[in-house]
Amino acid sequence: MGKKRGAIAAKAKARREQAEKRAESPQQADPDATASVGPVLPADGKRVHQGLQNLGNTCFMNSVLQCLNASPPFSDALLRLAGEGLDGLSGSLCGVFRGIRGIEIQRGSKAGVSPKPFLNQLTSKFPWYRGGQQHDAHEFLRTVIGSISDEPTLAERKAKSSDSGRPVATNGAEPSGVCESCVWASFRGHLCAAVLCWGCGRISVRLDPFLDLSLDLPMPDRLGGPLGVNQSTASSSPPPPGDDDGEGEDSAGPEAKPRGKAASRKGTKGKQSPSQTSGRGPVPAPTSTAPRPPARRLQGAWGNTAAGAAEQARVLLEAVVERALVRVQLHEQVRAYLGKVALRAARSVAARATRSCKTVEIELVRDSKKGASTWGFMWNKQEMKEGVMVLNGIAEDSFVDKWNLKCRAKGDEELLIYIGDQLLEVNGVTACTDMAKTLRTENKISLKFARGRKGKALAKPDESDEETQKRREAKAERERRRQNFLETAEKCYEALPEGLKEVFGPGTSVARTPNGHYDLADCLRQFFHVEAIEDEFAPVYRCVSCESSGTKHTFASRRTWLASRNPPPLLTLQLKRFRRYQHRYEKSVASVRLPLVLDLSDFALTASRIEGIRPHTVPGSSEVLECGVLDCARANDKDGQGPSLANGSAGLQYELYGICVHQGSSMQGGHYVAYVNSGPSLEAEDWHCISDARLSSCTRAEVLKMEAYLAFYRRLGLGASENMAAQVEAAAAVVSAPARDSPTASGNDSGED
Repeated sequence: MGKKRGAIAAKAKARREQAEKRAESPQQADPDATASVGPVLPADGKRVHQGLQNLGNTCFMNSVLQCLNASPPFSDALLRLAGEGLDGLSGSLCGVFRGIRGIEIQRGSKAGVSPKPFLNQLTSKFPWYRGGQQHDAHEFLRTVIGSISDEPTLAERKAKSSDSGRPVATNGAEPSGVCESCVWASFRGHLCAAVLCWGCGRISVRLDPFLDLSLDLPMPDRLGGPLGVNQSTASSSPPPPGDDDGEGEDSAGPEAKPRGKAASRKGTKGKQSPSQTSGRGPVPAPTSTAPRPPARRLQGAWGNTAAGAAEQARVLLEAVVERALVRVQLHEQVRAYLGKVALRAARSVAARATRSCKTVEIELVRDSKKGASTWGFMWNKQEMKEGVMVLNGIAEDSFVDKWNLKCRAKGDEELLIYIGDQLLEVNGVTACTDMAKTLRTENKISLKFARGRKGKALAKPDESDEETQKRREAKAERERRRQNFLETAEKCYEALPEGLKEVFGPGTSVARTPNGHYDLADCLRQFFHVEAIEDEFAPVYRCVSCESSGTKHTFASRRTWLASRNPPPLLTLQLKRFRRYQHRYEKSVASVRLPLVLDLSDFALTASRIEGIRPHTVPGSSEVLECGVLDCARANDKDGQGPSLANGSAGLQYELYGICVHQGSSMQGGHYVAYVNSGPSLEAEDWHCISDARLSSCTRAEVLKMEAYLAFYRRLGLGASENMAAQVEAAAAVVSAPARDSPTASGNDSGED
């Protein structure tokens, strides 16, 4: 037995020594991971001939690789770099590209190309991709692009080993090698961010590079008002219970059509906070009899007199009920005799209040064949004994929980079911026992709710009076900070000159098209809108000018544009369909319409916008602004830096050439499918639907019906170039030129903590 263990240990030691020798001698690369030198395109000039085999939940990988293969000039330039010696992930990726294009394998094979060498390289460098589990396609895309950027060629390794051994210092302004130059020349762009300090009114400007953009799905209440203060923040009423990130939708859930309509649509929609789904028992009586003072009603851009009046009425009603309940708690013996009387009196007050409060009608339909035995309502048992049905919680993964997910994804917040809502009627029945029976027996119900006190979380049954008091004090402190935040915003905006009011003013509202779709421009408008820099209404921005006067942190607003100088030839957009809701991720199936030609000129930094900002910038920001805007005088100068553009906006128009679609309801499952245009342009398009090894032709109309998770755009006219790869290789030599002759950030060291 001891000899056997010794032999196993000796073999393991030998394998470790061989691995160390291979690491010390990089020129002896793995032959399966080394890119072979050959033609970039097959004889027919087409880039798509084969699918990729599924090696066990690798559809996320196959769909992204198909889109990257159809992404010249990147894919063509990477294949041409094989002459300098590519191994590792970049070398195996070249092998996948050559297989998809039918250069090295027989085209008639129906089994598809095996990406096994690429998967081996991927799992060796990134072990979390082992195990055959489903992964996020966008995360995989970033992993591959970043890994290729860091890999040197064999020629670079030999040159480095023959050098003096002194490391070359790079500050990130220049590519570290030819592979990174290839990535930068294809995908790299810049965002120009202008930050306005509310304290001194000065603007700091910086340029931030990007390889792709992640876009939130359109939400009506996300677009900010002046200085990025959104409507829910400016409203005097607190946000309703909910999940702040619960914007996903379970598309595999039961069918439920939002056919109900709210009886009253007055008031403002608030930002949602995490909902209480497991609270049970009666609500403990409050310990303080002093009513909260009504919130100050702001005027001007943030004025909301209707919400202020509703808040005052609600506070007065709370004070009456609280005093009644507190008096009942004075003596335990008295409470035993008068408890029911006091509760009934409070319920009668609440019943009278519901006549004037907001109500909503909702119709739910469940499929009993799918096993949905219960709706998921969790009622307050103590109040049911008094004949009142108040929602105390919502069961996780229940029908009602999925209904709320659907409403959040579609933006129908009026149809959400909140904790604290009081059920008034079910299918025309108003008695408590009859409503409960109808909920148990019927699969189609018409509900009428009276909206509860939104934002007032139900106290936990085991919460002590001291904890309740602390929670109320924390809530009062947060309200004080909110009022201070709004007052500071109002003063700052009124003091701004007209030019800056136009720059940092309110954004354009998001609205659906008549057929219920959003546009991709809505996502971009939400991405580039003004946003306020704060943390729970506390200042977090550090401004050098204000620090010199003794102020450490201030409020600020940020406005972002796309730098129109040297726009990326390839633009990759991610639509953030997966959002965290409680302890899981859910997917939204909100319909976003993709344009065939995307014009980014409305979101780019222009000379007119620079003129409005320049007089108010801190020292050093003017040079950054000049680097971010396209110099139209040099646009036609082929000797100038960056690719030649016909005019100031021609380089900001992109055409769609590929999408990655996720089919399913969860991030941990589902299936990814790629749709790519292997033609040189939209005029000579050749669309393919690629699902792992299955490859079929499709039309443009079929592609536009899909709900994309990743969208791939290329600069208009780029695909029609006869020598596209040569253009990218020439651009790679000057991709770092703007960073060498101009700063990438302002001289101001201001930032966020």
